[in-house]
Amino acid sequence: GGIGFLPSPHDYYASKIFVSINAAGKKKGLVAPFPSVKFAIKADGSLESIAIKESSGDKKKDKAALKAVKECAPFAKPPEGSALPLKLEFRFTQERL
Repeated sequence: GGIGFLPSPHDYYASKIFVSINAAGKKKGLVAPFPSVKFAIKADGSLESIAIKESSGDKKKDKAALKAVKECAPFAKPPEGSALPLKLEFRFTQERL
C-alpha cells in the first residue's frame, strides 16, 4: 500500500481557478513568452489587486493576460479557513489541461 494524497481545499480551489484563467488566456491568443500575474480574491469571490508580476516583454500580451483574469471573475468563494484576501500568483502556460 502506498500513501494516498488528497489536495487541500486551498490547492483544489487554486487549481480550478488556474485552469479557467489559462483557458481564457488561450482564447485571447496568449503564446510564449508568457507573463505571470498576481491577484487577490476577496471573501465574496471578487478580484482585487491584480497586476503583472513578471512581464512577457510585450505590453499587448501583458494586457491580454490581465483581461483574461478579470473576465474569469468573480470566482467561487475561497475555501473556509483561507487567509483573506486570498493572494495567488499564476503564470500562463501552453500545457494542455
